[in-house]
Amino acid sequence: MADRTKRRYGEDSIYFDHSSECRDSEHHRGCLGRWRGSVSLGFGPDGRRLRRKVSGRNRTQVRDKLKNLHDEIREGLHTTATYTVQNAVDARSLVQRSSRS
Repeated sequence: MADRTKRRYGEDSIYFDHSSECRDSEHHRGCLGRWRGSVSLGFGPDGRRLRRKVSGRNRTQVRDKLKNLHDEIREGLHTTATYTVQNAVDARSLVQRSSRS
């Protein structure tokens, strides 16, 4: 296994979320559960931390999803599992109306 360095403050986190007893705590082979990743987006007006989370079958899949999530954040997109074309149209018309003012 390659040497891993400690992540800096504010970076993503990747961890294994167990759904039952762990059989191999070092590599999580044969363990039931999923790999999870989260990105901290700062704090909300109520003081609670804002996070976006992803999950996958293996660490590589989660790392790829986190890269895609960072790209969305950088581009200013905010998608959810329930995000629809209608949401995009509504957001675009809102931007157009506010730019006319």
